[in-house]
Amino acid sequence: MIGTALSMLTLAALIVPLIEGREAGWPFWAWLSLALVPILGGAFWRSQGKLAGVGGSPLLDPRALRAPGLGRGLTVALLFYTISTFFLLFSVYLQESVHTSALDAGLVFLPYGVGYPLGPLVSPVFRRIFGPVLTPVGMCVEAIGLFGMAWLIAVTPPGSLPDHFWLIGLLFLTGFGQGLATPGLMHMVIGRVSPKFSGMIAGVTSSTLQISVALSVAVIGGVFYALIGEGADARQLSYAFEVALLIIATSQLIGAGIGLTIARQPSANSNHLNNRR
Repeated sequence: MIGTALSMLTLAALIVPLIEGREAGWPFWAWLSLALVPILGGAFWRSQGKLAGVGGSPLLDPRALRAPGLGRGLTVALLFYTISTFFLLFSVYLQESVHTSALDAGLVFLPYGVGYPLGPLVSPVFRRIFGPVLTPVGMCVEAIGLFGMAWLIAVTPPGSLPDHFWLIGLLFLTGFGQGLATPGLMHMVIGRVSPKFSGMIAGVTSSTLQISVALSVAVIGGVFYALIGEGADARQLSYAFEVALLIIATSQLIGAGIGLTIARQPSANSNHLNNRR
């Protein structure tokens, strides 16, 4: 119970001021909350270490985090879901800058929705080609699609819908890349630890993905709204969206680079099987 409470307080102290601080004018409570994050996080870490030391069942066993490559795997997961901000900001761009209806804005996402489920369906074929680096490859494909959209927005007159042919292709490519990367992402992280820690790390990975959603919306969304300011026109909205796309795409590339450093390392599960033999 103490570990759960401390983990919730730590995340709340981090995420709430990032989401609400900008609109509130960064009041004192927002900075105080951020200052409490390392204190609460340290208390959570110590409580988990003590619980593991007496044979309890901690939410996060410090021994598991000593596994080689696990920290990098969790970083990849954190960077991977920055894509979640794209859906929010693209909808704002379409409705506020291009002035499409909510229904038409939703339909624009259709090529992405086609590409995303197609990625996992063909991933067995691509895995035979790329092997353990398929997740980083998928993230690179995502990044190419996002960089391409930033270019497309930049060359499109503000207030106009980007060229349909390019937009459909780039949205499909982004969704396809995410679909390729997703199946192997969890294995990339869980494979770093021994089987006895797999369930716990699966939960930690799922939590990391959700934290990534909240943080990316808060941070990248904050950058977006800071750039458009008050009474934003179509040009400001387009520019802010371009910047957001570049940040998300760069996050995917960094995640892919980190993923490449661990993708070819033997997993703890494979070492465990070899030792049993």
